Amino acid sequence: MTLYADDILRATIADNRCVYVFPTEIAASAWADRALEITDAQSVALDRFIAWDTFKSDSIRSQKQQKRSIPSVLRKLFAERLIAENARLVKTGEPPLFRSIINPQYAQTASSFAEWIAGLLPSLGPWYERFVRESEGDSEDGDLLTLTRRYEAFLEEHQLFEPAWEKPPFKADGKTYYIFYPEILTDFFEYEKLLESARNVELIRINGDLSDGEAAAAERGTRLSVAANPSDTAASPDTASSPRVHCFGNSRAELAAVVRKIKELHDRGLAWNDISVNIADMETYAPYLERECELHSIPCVRRAGKPLSSYAAGTFFKTVWECVSRQFPFDEVRKLLLDKNLPWKDGESIDQLIAFGKKNNCLCSWREGDVQIDVWEQAFRSAAAGREERARTFYTLLKKELSALTAADSFERIRSRYFSFRERFFDMTLCTPLADKVLGRCVSELLALVDIENTYPTVKPEQPFSFFVRYLADKVYLPRQETQGVNLLPYRAAAGAAAGCHIVVGASQKTLSVTVKQLGFLREDKRKRLALVDADLSASFIRLYDMHSADGNAYFTFAENSFGGYAIPHSALAQAEPDPAEPDAYGAEAEWFADPDGTPFPERLYPVQKTGFFNWSAAAGVSDEKDRQTECTGGNVGVSDEKDWQTECTGENPSARRGSRTAVPEAVRARLYAPIDGVGQDAPSRTLRVSVTDLHAYYECPVKWLFSRIFGLESFSLDAELTAANTTGVLYHTVLERFFSAVKADPQAKGTLPPLANGQMPENCAQIVRRELNAVLAETERNGSLQGNAVSVIGAELLRAREQALEETLRNCLRAFLSYFAGHIVSEVETAYSFVHREENGLASILNGRLDLVLVEPETDAPVIIDFKTNGTPNAAECAQLQLQQSNSVKTYELKNYQMAMYTLLYEHAHPGIAVEKTCFFSVVEAEPTVVTGSITDDGGRKKPYRDSLVVSREAFEPSILLLQEKISSYVRAVAAAEPVSAAGVTYKTCGGCPYRHVCRTRYSVSGNRQEDIRI
Repeated sequence: MTLYADDILRATIADNRCVYVFPTEIAASAWADRALEITDAQSVALDRFIAWDTFKSDSIRSQKQQKRSIPSVLRKLFAERLIAENARLVKTGEPPLFRSIINPQYAQTASSFAEWIAGLLPSLGPWYERFVRESEGDSEDGDLLTLTRRYEAFLEEHQLFEPAWEKPPFKADGKTYYIFYPEILTDFFEYEKLLESARNVELIRINGDLSDGEAAAAERGTRLSVAANPSDTAASPDTASSPRVHCFGNSRAELAAVVRKIKELHDRGLAWNDISVNIADMETYAPYLERECELHSIPCVRRAGKPLSSYAAGTFFKTVWECVSRQFPFDEVRKLLLDKNLPWKDGESIDQLIAFGKKNNCLCSWREGDVQIDVWEQAFRSAAAGREERARTFYTLLKKELSALTAADSFERIRSRYFSFRERFFDMTLCTPLADKVLGRCVSELLALVDIENTYPTVKPEQPFSFFVRYLADKVYLPRQETQGVNLLPYRAAAGAAAGCHIVVGASQKTLSVTVKQLGFLREDKRKRLALVDADLSASFIRLYDMHSADGNAYFTFAENSFGGYAIPHSALAQAEPDPAEPDAYGAEAEWFADPDGTPFPERLYPVQKTGFFNWSAAAGVSDEKDRQTECTGGNVGVSDEKDWQTECTGENPSARRGSRTAVPEAVRARLYAPIDGVGQDAPSRTLRVSVTDLHAYYECPVKWLFSRIFGLESFSLDAELTAANTTGVLYHTVLERFFSAVKADPQAKGTLPPLANGQMPENCAQIVRRELNAVLAETERNGSLQGNAVSVIGAELLRAREQALEETLRNCLRAFLSYFAGHIVSEVETAYSFVHREENGLASILNGRLDLVLVEPETDAPVIIDFKTNGTPNAAECAQLQLQQSNSVKTYELKNYQMAMYTLLYEHAHPGIAVEKTCFFSVVEAEPTVVTGSITDDGGRKKPYRDSLVVSREAFEPSILLLQEKISSYVRAVAAAEPVSAAGVTYKTCGGCPYRHVCRTRYSVSGNRQEDIRI
């Protein structure tokens, strides 16, 4: 099929003076390739196929203009200098340059406006021409006028010109320029008058109208106008119907259809690299589409450039700046040194330094008065002498080199110091190909800045390295692709590019809408006064894609329920008939796995599916690839017939694919059946131990229990913290343990808790808290640990700095505690309990637990079990199996927290004949009790629970004890029988907060419904 621009190329390609200007670099490159296909030319010069941006900077100038076109980077330097000058004027009390576009109140922090101001500069010429100079104007107009005059003076000083400010006539350079589709160029209005008057510039519009220059050129016979003499087979836009969009219910169905379309096009003979998939939301859709292509063995190449600082290796300079400017915080140092895209020489020193920083809580540096404290150097001084010398030397040198690099006062010095740093710390032979390209491009951009610096020595930023970092964030880079495949492109990037077929994904009203606002920086009332209108280019872009698919019309797709939410198709598209559904090999495979007897085996498998089966068979014990192919496919890597495949792979037993139950490995048994100190001789050898933690983990989610209690998986993090998450809680418990032990050992108090004195804690109790807290902190500083938990020197210092706040929290807790339990006698503190629990089937288990505190009521000698929690306490309704009368109904409460039921069972077994009537949790931070059984009353007469109907007696608690024993029996039987675990019945809420969710195969749909996995 002949495309819209084919005839122009055929008529003019032989004339080397003809240059073709396309909206984007991608379009220009695509047409250069097509020119070789549709013309007799054996080769073409790439500089004849250029992008609009290149044309603007290199070719646009008026006849009287003898100056150089201003480089874009100079606009940014000019804007930064102007903002800095404005800030100095405000700081010294002088009249500022700007009063509206930069509020004087924020002049000192206005550096982020530089990019915006630099973007205004090309539009100031057209604005100035339309500005009503006779009127006085407002402060914004005055600021824009000042900006225009300062920029004009800057251009004059450096013998530069702004292309957008040029006026006719256009300076001829002996070449004829064909500018394709100027309607979609967002800034074309700034150059329109100049180019329309040029006799050597021809504007090829979508609607086929000729500009004056084109008409003159046509008269000279220099080209064959498509509009004037279209080919019979050309897709003329005047006669083309509205493009069609294929609608789908959701994005996954949409992408599946796109993959089917790609396969259909390829089966019809279209090369992979002749198919362009244009994605409106590249960041969201591209990863999903790439995965779909991989699953269906479709080669694809993402051709979307991104800023240099967005590449892994390109973040180096930004991270360096963050490290130095933020005084080397742990997160930035870790990000820099553990970046595997950077070819660090000394990996061992890096690992040692990061481990040291994590261990010693080197979170961030701080100031003490006027002194800046480096957290790393402070930690090195506090560490044992000589143990971390290698890490210390590495850090000292790293800090010196990076500080020198960021402090460079010119781009030339940045270059020399970077190469010095690279020589000392990098081994470029270890660099990945992509990282090498990205770093090389960053250096090339730095060299371009060096050239600018040498050409315009008076134009320098105040902080060259900071400017360089921001400059890289604006430089879009696409590495040269080493492979070919289906092109994945951002929407608009390939508009007007020749392709075998254009596919546009996500064609919603929102994503395909393109609106251009002339002089958009002005308020709407001013734009209206200047007769400026918004231009809607959406339909033009859509038509361009439809016009440039050589295989036929473009294929537009749309999902009502997309990844970004609900949407409607673009109004310029007509809805197409639904595509017939095709069988899916992956769905067919899953159905066969679920029901191998009643479901036929899929006729086709993709290589990914075959590889997955071979990997599974290897894990099942098949020795090598040859055996796997022989045993599973009859020696053929492809698929043999269904019967042979099933028979040879499963031994005619479909359940064989799921594996068989095996004995519990010895290492797992050692973890579960380890002996417990203090258990009597009546315990069978290697009896299963059961704790509240085991039960909670197992009944919350058996898979979670498997990962945590059997596999011993732990969440590993390289994040540094001020202190470990549980350090404060451990400290509170340690001090409380010592407090109650001191009261119990006091010969005068004889273990009796004293009452409050005028609502305050007795002084002797306050002294005990202060003394024990100080002792615990001193031991932590001396030993570097707290109850077996490592605490760094800095962590200990931070705890010491919080000593007053910690003491206040403990005193508030004990003040509230004594208001409820004054007069009670301390019976036991941190006491471990355990006993052998025998089952009817002969199985046995060891139940164990540690009780924080047991008090005895003075009147009844009845025990009170108390468990301290650092912050919140469990909901009392989840700690018992109950049916309580509430108004006219009976409400049932289900036992979910087994702690108090287990503690009651342990205590009563150890003290036969004594019933535990009262149990409660007590929050240290909130200084509040949560009563599970019985009731308590404070010295003010306030009762908890506050209503008698909510009080749970020991008799009412008995079903909870019985249910706990049933849970224990079920748990013991399941573990002894090595029953497979399942996440069936576990809610999405539970899974969403699980630390093992990333390794668990349970998954949910968007609506939160469970999607059962095929487990083999």
